[in-house]
Amino acid sequence: MLTTKQLFNGEYLKARKLPVDVWCGLATNLRALSVDDLTIMEILRHGDVAVTRASYIKRVSEKSVEGMDKYAAEIATPTKVTHPTKGKPAKSVDVVLPVSVA
Repeated sequence: MLTTKQLFNGEYLKARKLPVDVWCGLATNLRALSVDDLTIMEILRHGDVAVTRASYIKRVSEKSVEGMDKYAAEIATPTKVTHPTKGKPAKSVDVVLPVSVA
């Protein structure tokens, strides 16, 4: 496991070739943790905070968070796996649906 110092070391981040969506996720999650934009800019090694704000920090609406919380609660409920046509337990499972959906 990396320490915070190792994780945010400029050389460590610079050496990683990660997709942009990973960096967007990092920036968005840091913002959700109340990290200021200038600090996020430094972590992402940007030269201009405008780039960080425009392209990496995504605002998430409260409704989106509520919707994902409901979804997480729903998929955390116990599941009932049955054969789709005969009502018998399935031998192999491709999709497991929550009981309320099945």
